[in-house]
Amino acid sequence: MKSELPFFREDIALKHAVRAPADAKPRFNWRESLPAAAAPASAGLDAAQIADIVGAALTDLLVAREEQDIFTESNRQFVAAVASDVVRVLSQSGVQVSEILVLQAIEDALVRYNRHDVAKSLLFSRGGEAAPVDPLAITTRLMRRNGQVVPWLPNKITTAVRMAFLSLEQDPAPSVRVTAAVTRRKPEEQGRDQQDDRDDQEEFHQGETLPDGLTHGSHWMAMTWAKSSAPRLSS
Repeated sequence: MKSELPFFREDIALKHAVRAPADAKPRFNWRESLPAAAAPASAGLDAAQIADIVGAALTDLLVAREEQDIFTESNRQFVAAVASDVVRVLSQSGVQVSEILVLQAIEDALVRYNRHDVAKSLLFSRGGEAAPVDPLAITTRLMRRNGQVVPWLPNKITTAVRMAFLSLEQDPAPSVRVTAAVTRRKPEEQGRDQQDDRDDQEEFHQGETLPDGLTHGSHWMAMTWAKSSAPRLSS
């Protein structure tokens, strides 16, 4: 997949925005977007903190796009709506709240709001955290585009696949299953440090079972993006 595609350019700009020092980026009090009657923090749920996280991800995205109007009324309403939605969903779930669970709930809410771009910004800011993938004894390595050989790390691959789904404006929920399926095949491919993208494309179009709602074309695009970007994202 060519690096000149729009979402590749935006990914580079977004990474730079996320990594920029805090004092080099505009700051906004996103929590003030919440209604005065917002529920107080309880059981690990703090709507104000969630609003700050969503607002920061939105800010990084808009800075990457060189947009000037960031703290607008519509953006404040969006941040407040997402924060309130996350609190509602987690409060009704009855599960014990953790930081990772809150971040995942924020990503899920952003996808429901069809803001895959903000979800990807959040994933960049999280440093590529991903749900653990069952470990397998894998000695296969991955060759980066610059020729550097790196270990095959399922969690890194999962993060890259999530990025790919979000770039394609699709729900990234199948990412762990896609990574697990590919990882399970790795022991059968020992000694293959690099695969030909054309062979992969042909294989993914020959009837392989895919997660629900995932097309062959988007599956191949996701895995091509992941293979080229997973090591890069981990650097």
